[in-house]
Amino acid sequence: MQATVGRRATQILRGLVIVDVVITIVSAAAVLVDPQILPADLKKYAVNLAETGRFGTGVLVVVAAVSLAADVGLWMLKNWGRVLYTAMIILPLAMNLLSPEPEVQSAYSSLLSDLASMLEGAILLLIWAFMNDQFRSGGATA
Repeated sequence: MQATVGRRATQILRGLVIVDVVITIVSAAAVLVDPQILPADLKKYAVNLAETGRFGTGVLVVVAAVSLAADVGLWMLKNWGRVLYTAMIILPLAMNLLSPEPEVQSAYSSLLSDLASMLEGAILLLIWAFMNDQFRSGGATA
């Protein structure tokens, strides 16, 4: 019975990880479109990748790679993946608290952000509250 519950939790986690990756990709595309559809007065507060230059693009690539590594670690039920995923959730929250500028986004970007937050919360709850044994053993189960 315990093995069945563990397998079911692993299946749920993997499904959530897939949805998380898809929402992340769609959200990244939305960031590219947002500055074009916002009113002129609000455009200065929207994220504009063209203004960040190579450094901003490089940071974005590194963050994407680390996020992908965290998702792979979760998929494989590795403890480092769970710690890395948690860090990748906490870091942007901390950065938003320290930001001096307001953040403006379109309604659909806000919807995607809310969906991502709920999904990330579900994953965090699952990996820290319900799947401790699977991550402590450090290996994937079918």
